[in-house]
Amino acid sequence: MNSPRCLQLVLLLGLSISVCINAQVRGQVKAAQQSLISSEIQAKIVSMPYGEGDYFEEGSLLVAFDCTLQLAEYDVAKADERSSLLQFENNQRLAKLNATSNLELELSEVEYEKAKAIARTQNAHVKRCKIVAPYAGTVSEKLGNEYEIASYTQELLRIVGNDVKDIELIVASDWVSGIEIGQQFNFSVEETAKSYPAKVSRIAPTVDTVSQTVKIYANFEGDAAQIIPGMSGTADLTPQQQ
Repeated sequence: MNSPRCLQLVLLLGLSISVCINAQVRGQVKAAQQSLISSEIQAKIVSMPYGEGDYFEEGSLLVAFDCTLQLAEYDVAKADERSSLLQFENNQRLAKLNATSNLELELSEVEYEKAKAIARTQNAHVKRCKIVAPYAGTVSEKLGNEYEIASYTQELLRIVGNDVKDIELIVASDWVSGIEIGQQFNFSVEETAKSYPAKVSRIAPTVDTVSQTVKIYANFEGDAAQIIPGMSGTADLTPQQQ
């Protein structure tokens, strides 16, 4: 990693000044949000409406499964819950009339609580029949297809967020003391042939012991709609003089 080269110049009047030549640092644009979407159940895929490169809004349906069995099991669980509730309420009325024992009342309450828990479990299974987008973004890779039987934890989609992008820079470890959070610089993106203002947002807390480098992250300031994850470029970032 090249560092700024500073030359000590001695003027005719006996004064000396330091002149520093900036070093351009390579960087890559990365999505601040990126996720690998996997199946939480084993079922047939009935809908995967988005392909690679397609944009989606937050809350959009990404994957839907055939959950006929899960829905039927949930209906049975809700019916059992309703039945046990009626039994419990009836025993409460009988208890007020001293027409049933406390044991029968407590057992019916336990059965009702158990039925409620089973219904919640089945409802959780039904909710896994659809996968919705956790944020607005783009499909970067499609790993599954409609009508396939997805297995438990099978990888289906890779998605990246579009709204927030990070610039990842790798600099020499001796730069860290001269780089400040909030420090501004320009980042020239090769793919767009344009320069964009950016600002240091955070500095990795560890140094790579082999390369003696540190990762620095920055955010674009202003309009960066043209920029997508994977683009690369150079930053005119220079350590501040101590």
